Amino acid sequence: MNLSKARTLMAYGLRKIADVFRAIVRPLPLIGGLADCSGKDHVQALKEFFFALAFSTTTFWVTVVIMSVLIDYQKASLLDMILKTVSNGELLIFSVSFAGPILLAAMQDRKGKSPFPGAIWHVYALWVFAVVAAVIFGLLRLQTIAPSLNLNVSLNMNAIRQWSYYIFGLALFLRYTAVVYQKMLASTDASGQKQDKAFADQWAAHAEGQQS
Repeated sequence: MNLSKARTLMAYGLRKIADVFRAIVRPLPLIGGLADCSGKDHVQALKEFFFALAFSTTTFWVTVVIMSVLIDYQKASLLDMILKTVSNGELLIFSVSFAGPILLAAMQDRKGKSPFPGAIWHVYALWVFAVVAAVIFGLLRLQTIAPSLNLNVSLNMNAIRQWSYYIFGLALFLRYTAVVYQKMLASTDASGQKQDKAFADQWAAHAEGQQS
């Protein structure tokens, strides 16, 4: 077997594996649409995602910069200061607001075009983690004002932080999938418009040929 034939067989095998992988992933909730996203879609989505994340977390980074010049935090590591900025439920509020645009993307009227992949699952996931985040944040606020109300509210802060990290991770995941799906849909729409235009041009050329 020569090298060229071996490469052809390898490429064929990889395509088959990719097809099987897509067939397995496509029916799955939330991530099924990733099966139809191209590398270009992911590259464009990553750029937009990280820009949005960097801009949205400006408050946290500014706080860390301020803390870094304070004597009280001169021995604290960067990670310690970052965790300090999100230790009182701030990450919960951020997660909900960061994932908010997903609702608009998922519920957008596509006017007969390809629908947003797994739209209803994104809405369900968004509402579930938003409710969980709201409950946890409410408990944190209740713990703060409990003494003034003669209440004894004591929360497991380690568990609270863990939950906030989980919710933050889910928010990042949902936001990224929403962005990459939008890129994929935009590419699909553009491709469809090009095909429609090409067909219209061919039809017009054919009609002119018939008339002549």
